[in-house]
Amino acid sequence: RLNSTTVPDSLKFHAYYYQAETFIRDGEYFKAIQLFNLIPESHPEYVFAQHSLAVSHALSDNLSLAIEALDNTIQATPKTKAQEEIINRSFVFLGYIFYEGLGGQTRALSKAVSALRKVPSTSYYYEDALLGLAWCGLTASQWTDCINACNTIRSSSKKPIIHCEADLLEGYCNMVNKKYSEAFNIFTQASKRIK
Repeated sequence: RLNSTTVPDSLKFHAYYYQAETFIRDGEYFKAIQLFNLIPESHPEYVFAQHSLAVSHALSDNLSLAIEALDNTIQATPKTKAQEEIINRSFVFLGYIFYEGLGGQTRALSKAVSALRKVPSTSYYYEDALLGLAWCGLTASQWTDCINACNTIRSSSKKPIIHCEADLLEGYCNMVNKKYSEAFNIFTQASKRIK
């Protein structure tokens, strides 16, 4: 019905977005990609469509097109809080793609750190960005960066499982630096928290 000639384009684009999300849910990624590509940059759903387009490409194992869609998302100028948050989510998604070296790419820790640092502390996705930064610090043997991210996680997150991951990372940093008693204390604390 929304695809009829009497319906304004703006409503059609909303309909395309919701139908494409349904196609993702049903595993029909090519159909989702076709619809997301129809939503113009001027439409309020554009940033959401570009993020979901990236998800569709990632699920289709086409990471270069996923990165392109995420770049479109983060370059948009947000007009609402929801648009700001999908941009923050896109920074996290980019950070993890670069950290993991997905899609046949080589791991790019500097790009990962750059993307993850753009997520503000006011964002819902901040703790996800902090975890990514902690893992980047650990992988790059930047122990201080890793530990600082872990401390920030513990002071900003209320989720026990996130605290445990921070404990694991910080404990490992201490082990590598032969600070065994500090590592033992952190692991003991994490073990109690898990129980």
